[in-house]
Amino acid sequence: MKKNLFAFILIFLFTHLSAQDFLDVVAQEVCECINSKNEQEMTRKQIENQLGTCMLISIGKNKSGFEDYTKGKTMNEEDMRSLGTEVGMKNGFCLSPIFLRFNRKRKCI
Repeated sequence: MKKNLFAFILIFLFTHLSAQDFLDVVAQEVCECINSKNEQEMTRKQIENQLGTCMLISIGKNKSGFEDYTKGKTMNEEDMRSLGTEVGMKNGFCLSPIFLRFNRKRKCI
């Protein structure tokens, strides 16, 4: 019984770490991708589209990590949005100038 519990804990931790590694890799690649573009001349919509494109390119490069992350299930729009949010939180420092630009353009009522 103890062996089964120990094995289950190890598998759970390894799977969780694998998902975190995937998120770290995607976050880093998205950061490098968006920084290689001239986002200063882009509109908010163009930057959002470029971030999505960078994320899809990174996922394409890391298919096995993506399959581990999704556990083989098909992702819908909401799942992809959640993944984008997690990636955004991972590289907040890298993308903070872009996010700050977004917030400066908003007007408070």
